[in-house]
Amino acid sequence: AFYCLLLVRAMDKLHLPMKSDTLLDYSLNYYLTHPDNEQLASCYLSKGRNYKNNLQYDMAMDFYLKGLSIAQCTNDNLLLGRFNLDMGDIYLIQHDYSLSRQKYKRSFDYFTKIKLQPQAFYSFLNIGRTYHAAGDYTIAQRFYKKGYNNAADSLEKASVLQEIAINFYDRHQYDSAMICFRQVIHYPY
Repeated sequence: AFYCLLLVRAMDKLHLPMKSDTLLDYSLNYYLTHPDNEQLASCYLSKGRNYKNNLQYDMAMDFYLKGLSIAQCTNDNLLLGRFNLDMGDIYLIQHDYSLSRQKYKRSFDYFTKIKLQPQAFYSFLNIGRTYHAAGDYTIAQRFYKKGYNNAADSLEKASVLQEIAINFYDRHQYDSAMICFRQVIHYPY
C-alpha cells in the first residue's frame, strides 16, 4: 500500500496523468482498515488531486475535506498546507474569493512554519490573485509588490512581474502592462 502511494505521489509530482486510480484505491482501502492517519490523509489528498485534475471539483472537495480532518490530527504542516492550497484553488475557480483567500492564507502560514519558501511564496501570490479575480486591482497590486520584494529567485520575480502586468492590463493601463511584460522577457536570467 505504501509503495502504491509513493508511486502515485511520484506521478503527481511529475504531473503525469493517472490513467487508472486502482493503485490509489488499494492504498486508500488499506489505510482505512490499518489506521495510519498521515498515510490515510495522503491518500485522500492524492485522490482529491486526481479528481481536481479531472475537473471534478465536488468529488475533489469531498476527499479534501475528509483528508483535512484527518491531517489536523497529525499536525503535519506540509500536508495541511497542501490541502489548504488545493482547496483554495477550487474555491478560486468557483469564484468564492473569500474562502479561497482564507485557504491560501492558511497554506501560507503552514508552509512558513516549516520554512518552505517556494510554497509559501506561491500561496502568498495566490492571495493576490484572488483580489485580482474579484476586481480589487489595487489590493492585488499591493500583494504583488510585497511578493516581488520577498521573491527568492528570478523565477519567482518573473512570476510576480507577469501577475503585475496582467493586473495593469485588466485595469486598462496598457503602457504599464507593456513595461512589466518587457521586464519578464529578461527573466529567469
